[in-house]
Amino acid sequence: MNIKDLTIDQKIKLLSGKAGMELNDLDGLLPKIEMADASCGLRYTVTSSTTYSRDDKEGPKTIVEKRDEPNITYPSSNVLANTWDVEIAKEMGKALAEDCIERGVDVLLGPGVNIKRTPLCGRNFEYLSEDPYLAGHIAKGYVEGMQSKGVSACVKHYVANNQENDRLWKSSEVDERTLREIYLTPFEIAVKANPHFIMSSYNMVNGVWMSEHKKLNNLLKDELGFNGVIVSDWGAVSNEVESVNAGLNLQMPYKQTSFDVVKNAYNEGKITEETIDKLVEKNLEIMEIIKNNQSTRFVETTKEERCLVAQKITEEGIVLLKNEGGILPLNNSQNILVSGYASVASYRGGGASYVTPYKTPKYLNDCLKDALNSDKVDMCVATRCSHNNLGGNNAYSGFKLCLEKASNADVAVVAVGTGMRVEYEGTDRSSLSLTKEQEDLILETCKVNENVVVCVYAGSSIDMSKWIDKVKAVVYVGFGGIHGQEAVANVLAGKVNPSGKLSETFPYRLEDVASINSYDDAYVTMYTEGLNVGYRHFITNDVKPLFSFGYGLSYSKFEYSNLVVNKLEDFKYEVKFDVTNTSSVTGKEIAQIYVRDVISNVYRPKYELKGFDKKEIKPNETVTFSAILDERAFAFYSTAKDCWTIEKGKFEILVGASCEDIRLKQSIVIDKNL
Repeated sequence: MNIKDLTIDQKIKLLSGKAGMELNDLDGLLPKIEMADASCGLRYTVTSSTTYSRDDKEGPKTIVEKRDEPNITYPSSNVLANTWDVEIAKEMGKALAEDCIERGVDVLLGPGVNIKRTPLCGRNFEYLSEDPYLAGHIAKGYVEGMQSKGVSACVKHYVANNQENDRLWKSSEVDERTLREIYLTPFEIAVKANPHFIMSSYNMVNGVWMSEHKKLNNLLKDELGFNGVIVSDWGAVSNEVESVNAGLNLQMPYKQTSFDVVKNAYNEGKITEETIDKLVEKNLEIMEIIKNNQSTRFVETTKEERCLVAQKITEEGIVLLKNEGGILPLNNSQNILVSGYASVASYRGGGASYVTPYKTPKYLNDCLKDALNSDKVDMCVATRCSHNNLGGNNAYSGFKLCLEKASNADVAVVAVGTGMRVEYEGTDRSSLSLTKEQEDLILETCKVNENVVVCVYAGSSIDMSKWIDKVKAVVYVGFGGIHGQEAVANVLAGKVNPSGKLSETFPYRLEDVASINSYDDAYVTMYTEGLNVGYRHFITNDVKPLFSFGYGLSYSKFEYSNLVVNKLEDFKYEVKFDVTNTSSVTGKEIAQIYVRDVISNVYRPKYELKGFDKKEIKPNETVTFSAILDERAFAFYSTAKDCWTIEKGKFEILVGASCEDIRLKQSIVIDKNL
């Protein structure tokens, strides 16, 4: 469709959708294009209407009903990020794309790359990391995988949407350097995969609604290189005229009043046809790409095969946080009790990412029996310990029974967590603590059994201070999706060697998080912590976390050696080093590269992540890791010069198993400024 063939009314219609999740097809002139929510899978909603005859004066009545169709529930985004594996992100994107193809969905509203500024954000399970480099590269892989199958990705939420409370009217007050280095960077990296859509967020940034933010929209398109459609979050447009003039391509959902407002503004000269044409031409360009994809895309895998992809992601993303005395893996000679409500639930968060599973997830005890090939696994779910605290008069007897069984077991596995009633879109958590009942179950179980393994199912960090020193092992699962329990059982049984590492810091106390102490009221949230987000704050200010960014144990042991840094050209270096598996178990190691500016004329965090890789290493095998550090690995954003800047001088290249566990270090000298 050529824009010259469209009337002004048709052009204005193309600036918004047609229905809740559809683009406007101009009554069949354009292809029908359907969108759907995503994060933990494809949320596909079917709308149906039933008309009932009535004898009264009002006549027939039509009732419209919406229902979510069952689909594969994938692990949450925090689990994906904990894999630190771009190739697995691509696999997830491809699997989700095939789910979309089966349902006739053309655009999936994900991934979410908002930075985990605070662990309290109720939507953290939908986001990837506190670090922009890691979040950006995992998102880039996700987009590449999805769009390689002919389904369009929509990266969200642009930008500084880092809390759920009051997100519809609050302003995120953030300085330009912090905005550039922390909050825009994951979008900048993801844009390299050429996503067809980016969704603007509900919140204001520095007093301007994101749908109306001309400066940031222009930056996204002109500087970061985004060549697609900027679409509003649903209902996020407060001023249609300002949004159009600010470069918002697409308002969702459709509202007749919005059409009228834009048409009147055009008639009054407040919006030019040139402005409308520029936006609509991009919409038509992307719609043409989608139309072509519709005729060529196809499904190559079965639903069960995609379920195994979901399980693989969880297996790779599970993080072993503690394993005192090598209590894990378990063996089939042990009598094992599984307790805690999360042994039968807690595989997803809530809100727009809620996906109804197409089959019932299994219980952890059944999966553990299969993984161990043992009949010595028992289960007791104390109803008193459910996340909604229900249980009735028999609740305490269930709790007591669990403790009695735990006292007779060789190992007690306690499954705890949050779930969709605690972590969901629209509100933030009030604390990092588990319910008192869940903490009681852990503590009381420790009194009757010295071998307690805790499995944590949550979308972000959890306060473990009351019990971490009393248990033998902690396995952080996240929300594992439809095959999450199989994945957990395989890790507990040693069929899978855990290799995930934390994509966010777990603090000892909530007060240790820098952003918690920032100014916040009913109108604004001040990002006064600046660059000190997540591990940047902890390592720079010597604040000891419970578990650091990048941390995760394995059943294998790894040694690092032979770091070599070679200069390729100005501001570009190759980093090489060896990692040796000194154990008798094949395992995967995630090696991380951090960069430190030793002496700087501006404030810089102590060091920052600039590279990572994950490789499988056999017993006694040595594998060489390598990475390229380009100029952005050494640069900061200068607000004085309005550009990325490198100061000549000494830099340190640090290689570690986590941000706190630095194994190798080498200095380089950059001899010119950028």
